[in-house]
Amino acid sequence: MSVTPTDTVTWDSKAFDEIVSGELTALRLSGLCPAAFAACDHGDAIAAGLVDRLAAEIVGMSVTVLGQLQLGLSPEPEVMLDGSVLAAGHRRLLDGVERHLIAAVPTARPRPMICVDPPLLGAALAALDLHPCPDPTAEARLRAGSRPSRGE
Repeated sequence: MSVTPTDTVTWDSKAFDEIVSGELTALRLSGLCPAAFAACDHGDAIAAGLVDRLAAEIVGMSVTVLGQLQLGLSPEPEVMLDGSVLAAGHRRLLDGVERHLIAAVPTARPRPMICVDPPLLGAALAALDLHPCPDPTAEARLRAGSRPSRGE
């Protein structure tokens, strides 16, 4: 089976022109991730290279933050990663992130964790912490109602 970008996103000549000119908006660009993952899963070498490069870029940012927080030499620094691309759980991407983290921080065993909670959950939980008399079941209800829907 051959997977093409039209299987997962709507392509038009404007999108192609935006890619070539570098003017593609972040929102439209993010819509290309499912197509790249699908192509990678079906053996497309260019898509696999994009996924591998993304893993390396994510680790580069993570290592920078570990250094700025002086956590690079901690015995097991925890690296919390967030975002819909990571939360999608693409195995090649996640394995690449872990492999690059271990290589980049050889004195430690970084344990990457992927946050799958929606971004507003953190703000809602912080607001709940500030409430003088919160409902004892509020946190559990908030967490239960905020799980992302992935067709499960």
